[in-house]
Amino acid sequence: MNKKSIISSIVALLIIFVIYLAFSQKHEPITFDGQGDHWRAEVVTKSKSLNKEEVTTTLKYIGKEKNSIGDFDYTITSSIWAWGMGAFDLNAQKSFTNKETINTFKKIKADNSFKVTVNWEGKTETFSLTHK
Repeated sequence: MNKKSIISSIVALLIIFVIYLAFSQKHEPITFDGQGDHWRAEVVTKSKSLNKEEVTTTLKYIGKEKNSIGDFDYTITSSIWAWGMGAFDLNAQKSFTNKETINTFKKIKADNSFKVTVNWEGKTETFSLTHK
């Protein structure tokens, strides 16, 4: 074998190895949860590919107000990324669930932590989410 074919073989093996590593990783969901005085949140993430995460966010109002709380918005932040939504109304169970696929450059890991901020009726509550 000449030097060029040896280098080509090594490069091909490295490419196959990287592809194997990318597709052999388990894509188990990671769940984070936490609550404040008025809200409880759960975020479930599942890696879909090398740069995509499926994120399911559930917010539940646990406060004492009996009537509808009207529109609310939320943000979830961490050291690796942030997302949020606004102007939503809660269902009859006083909960809201959103499922989306997001692009990311860093994978979410179980040791990540998140801060949730919810705004409603002129009030704000912030609390932490940790791995469940």
